[in-house]
Amino acid sequence: MKKIISLLISLLVLTSTIVLTKAQTSIFSEEHFIIPTQYLASNLSINPTFYDFGDITIGDFKITTFEVWNSACCTLQYSIFENCSWLSITPFMGTSHGEHDIITVSLETNSLEPGSYQYDLQITSNGGNKSFRVSVNCIRAGTPKITLSPRTYDFGNEIIGATPSTSFDVWNCGIDSLSYSLVNIPAWIEASPKTGTSTGEHDTITITIDTSHLTIGPHTQYIDITSNGGEISFKFSIYVKNTVPELSYSPHSYDFGYKELGETDLTAFDIWNSGVDKLTYTLVENCDWITVDPTYGVSSGEVDTIIVRIDTTGLTQRYNIYNISINTNAGTGNFTVTVLIGELYTNITVQKAYSMLTDVSNGIQIPIDVREDYEWVEEHIDTPAPENPRHHCVCEMAADEAVLQAFIELYQGRDIILYSLGVSRSITAANLLIEHYFNGTIYIMLGGLTAWKQAGYPTKVNMPPNTPVITGDAKGKPGEEYHYTFTTTDVDQDDVYYYVNWSDNTTNQLVGPYHSGEEATISHVWSEKGTYTVKVKARDIYGSESDYATLEIKMPYLYNPIHQFFDWLFQQFPNAYPLLRQLLGY
Repeated sequence: MKKIISLLISLLVLTSTIVLTKAQTSIFSEEHFIIPTQYLASNLSINPTFYDFGDITIGDFKITTFEVWNSACCTLQYSIFENCSWLSITPFMGTSHGEHDIITVSLETNSLEPGSYQYDLQITSNGGNKSFRVSVNCIRAGTPKITLSPRTYDFGNEIIGATPSTSFDVWNCGIDSLSYSLVNIPAWIEASPKTGTSTGEHDTITITIDTSHLTIGPHTQYIDITSNGGEISFKFSIYVKNTVPELSYSPHSYDFGYKELGETDLTAFDIWNSGVDKLTYTLVENCDWITVDPTYGVSSGEVDTIIVRIDTTGLTQRYNIYNISINTNAGTGNFTVTVLIGELYTNITVQKAYSMLTDVSNGIQIPIDVREDYEWVEEHIDTPAPENPRHHCVCEMAADEAVLQAFIELYQGRDIILYSLGVSRSITAANLLIEHYFNGTIYIMLGGLTAWKQAGYPTKVNMPPNTPVITGDAKGKPGEEYHYTFTTTDVDQDDVYYYVNWSDNTTNQLVGPYHSGEEATISHVWSEKGTYTVKVKARDIYGSESDYATLEIKMPYLYNPIHQFFDWLFQQFPNAYPLLRQLLGY
């Protein structure tokens, strides 16, 4: 009896938890809960979550990888933190719209003693936090084993003719005695010593390079070391610059973000001579809302700071961009300034949206449904042309830069009203457009489709395209190529495909997509004489199809020299021989 009572109590608790979970979930539905765009719908995923290097001989260098990606919507921003002397990672930060980023983890064991080691790489993001665990068991080689530290060095910028130096240590991290030699050293590199032995002590190798033998630009070189304990290489890089002035400046651009009309602000960038001698420069701006101070200067290597001020009082565009020209005795450059004027977007009620979309006297506003494809097909708002609704899924825009840029190009400078089921995805789309410098007016319809229906405003399902129109020759000669044009319009302004049946033995064609109203021209060759009925229907990108349009084509005869004669005859006497024309199919 006690067991039965205990079981009933457990079931009661479980049922209460399920009911509570459902109640909590309804609170956070799209209509009731809005979160900032940078935290909306992204989710951090990694694979695998750990890697065990196993037994590694001290001095060995190993790598592994894992993947980071966004397994939800919108943009994932992540950073990876490591504070470990025997590990390094690249890259240590990134973004994902769904694509998988490969993270490389490098293991450097030459500073470790025999034993087991473990470290957790911490991954933080706007879609949650995770860790990637690395473990290794270091063992000492049972024979001589060569290692070195550091393995790489970057000399940075050096003028041609300079002779910079650096050094690295070589030693035996195994047992017994290690004998080593530096081999294949180019003539422009001096290394000392070139040979040596080690029973565990560190030998310091110094290298000096003569840049007079190098060309201007970047160089990478390996110094190979052979030994009775394996082979290893030391890598270095250097950028050789000219002995003349060279223009350098940083940063190359600045975005002031969003400003109200009439606001002022300032920023700065540095300019300097990264070559030799003197760099003389002049800054040129011919812009009413930008001033630069100073406008000219000289640098022998010291850094000059340039102040850039903006005054938005006279601006009329929403998105503004200007290039400040940098003219010097060592080339030219540009410092780019951008600023966005006015409100980011305007919230409107469904009543205001309906009024705007049914009155063309207040201009043209285009309603944009940013939900998923299946949601659009099932139901969307119904407003008259030219302010009929369009569909562009925000998830596709967030995941594909080309899709987003195509949207911006299509609606740049226009008034658009964004709506979703509630409002969250509309805000996501608005911020995405603003971040990519959309230069139009953005309205957000509060409450989305839910509030629109509650207000009693009309909706409709996805509509099929209109029956296409076919234009082209209605008669011809077998073996010749003929061109036919198909056009249709789609009530929802969706892109369309054309499905063409040529009524011969050739395969039916599906071509597209084409924009609503855009002509599609397709060629075809009939190989035999006869009468053919071309059939074509239009299908929008969501699968809704029009009725078939038809065009009868007559191929009366095979073309040969006799028919060439009749072609010539009938061209010479266009009104003669009507009975003969009829018999031959002219």
